[in-house]
Amino acid sequence: MLQLENTLDSNDYFNFNYYTCWLSNDKRKNRIKSYLQVFFGTALSLFFLIHLDKGSFTHEDLGLIFFSGLVSSFLFIPPIIRWHYRGIVEKQLTNPMNTEFLQKNVLLIDEKGIYSKNSNSETKHYWDSFVKKVEYKDYYFLYINTQSAIIIPKRIFKNEEHDQFTKLISQHFPISAEFAIQISNRNE
Repeated sequence: MLQLENTLDSNDYFNFNYYTCWLSNDKRKNRIKSYLQVFFGTALSLFFLIHLDKGSFTHEDLGLIFFSGLVSSFLFIPPIIRWHYRGIVEKQLTNPMNTEFLQKNVLLIDEKGIYSKNSNSETKHYWDSFVKKVEYKDYYFLYINTQSAIIIPKRIFKNEEHDQFTKLISQHFPISAEFAIQISNRNE
């Protein structure tokens, strides 16, 4: 049995929400749609501005329109999305009904599953109740449905605990659960 003490901070909760709602593989279509909307919005705006100013287009104008659409998509979308999810997380964490999010948790992990206890509740998740596991940056997200997971920051492991954890996960996590690893070193 492995016992871990875990106290999440607002950054941990943000990283979980940002990954789950924006970066995860099942949100790929939403990301593409957002980038395309900004691209076409910028391109159309420049198209009309140039047309109103000159009345015609050159190849350079079309290149400028295309390049500006690409740059604005990849320059503006990431910080806007991060700002958006920071606001959502801040709102959730300041809601008095959500005080449990950042409480100290004790996790007991064994061959049956994961038992979690804090000052307000106790929860037991058997291994078969997990639907997906994700390793993202400095975290493990063990999902019990598409939006809820046990968030385990890697910083909580001491000495050989990380090896024990990965061994328990590899031995007992359901084979039917999706295994997704996304390690991101880029600035998001």
